[in-house]
Amino acid sequence: MCPGCGRPRTAEVVPDLAPTVRSRSYSPWLLVPVLLLAAIVVRVAMENASRERAEAEQRTAKAKKDADDVIGEGARLRELLEREPDPPGSFRDGSFVVGTDLSPGTYRTRKGGRGCYWARLAGFSGELGEVLANDNETGPVIITIGKSDKGFESKRCGLWVTDFSAITDGPSAPFGDGMYIVGTDIAPGTWRSDAPQGCYWARLRGFSGQMGDLIANGNGIVTIAPSDKGFRSKRCGTWSKS
Repeated sequence: MCPGCGRPRTAEVVPDLAPTVRSRSYSPWLLVPVLLLAAIVVRVAMENASRERAEAEQRTAKAKKDADDVIGEGARLRELLEREPDPPGSFRDGSFVVGTDLSPGTYRTRKGGRGCYWARLAGFSGELGEVLANDNETGPVIITIGKSDKGFESKRCGLWVTDFSAITDGPSAPFGDGMYIVGTDIAPGTWRSDAPQGCYWARLRGFSGQMGDLIANGNGIVTIAPSDKGFRSKRCGTWSKS
């Protein structure tokens, strides 16, 4: 007989060789750097987008300004082309050497305006002592530049001419602020202002702008003599003949 025959067999135990998996727990603080990094990335992206948007708006604004400048320059050039040539002997605003750039004599602006500044100069140092006469005017202006003057300057006055024909509708017609030639622009006689409060007027024997050419001054009502050369007013509104 064979050894072991007829004996019951016992099951062979096979050892479990599979590795044991152990669960790991993570601290929530490990997520803080990740969240901070994500926040930084988002913020940088938002700042870049904001900067790009601002740069785009700046480019758009610059393009619009450039277009407006081109349109404005075109309009100015068109105005210059369409404007009639200035009369001989006339000049526009600027600084001039008397005897070189312009001749001594009397000039006027024929159109009224506001803020016209003029100055007769004994030199170009810019010092007050070299200002022979100056003023700010409203309305048409008349100035006599002396032979001994060294310079003349004007701002916001427009075109200076030697045309002394009448600029009013008639010698007895109402007129506004400015400087006028008696007997040509306005008639001698009594005139009344419709805005006497703050009104200044002056009767003139000449147009040098100096005190020696002042005959009288006042406000409200004035009687202009036939011998007066000129009349000047500021802040007086409209003058009507009485």
